[in-house]
Amino acid sequence: MLDQQIVLNAANLNSCNFYLRLKSLFVIYHTTIYSQPFKCKSYIISYIDSISKSVHYGNIILFMKEGSRLFAFVQKYTLNSTLITDYLDIPSSLHSQANKLFPILRLTSTFVLTPVDSIRHKCVNIPFKDYCCLSEVRIDYELD
Repeated sequence: MLDQQIVLNAANLNSCNFYLRLKSLFVIYHTTIYSQPFKCKSYIISYIDSISKSVHYGNIILFMKEGSRLFAFVQKYTLNSTLITDYLDIPSSLHSQANKLFPILRLTSTFVLTPVDSIRHKCVNIPFKDYCCLSEVRIDYELD
């Protein structure tokens, strides 16, 4: 899967370096395979899809650098048809914003290679029934 994503992004596999964590300004991201896991889940991120320009969520599996380009190999989450407001008793005027801030998702078996500069935030993961609720509520400088 990773090799297919590398080819799709016009990267030369022979000139790639791979990393298990990345420091970007004051934020440190780890991968799901990092050998010294922390209590925080700094591998859960939101990012902007370069084609649709919409927000997506994923788990960082690995970082890759090819030349000066940095990528994250990400396992994607997908939206569930259930909404957080299906379980909340709040005014209907708040439904749209609540569903946007707290989407209910499930982890998929789909992987993408996304530029590191498309990462928006680390996310909070709240288990919810058979799914999870991920939120971009700012935790960039916090630990769980």
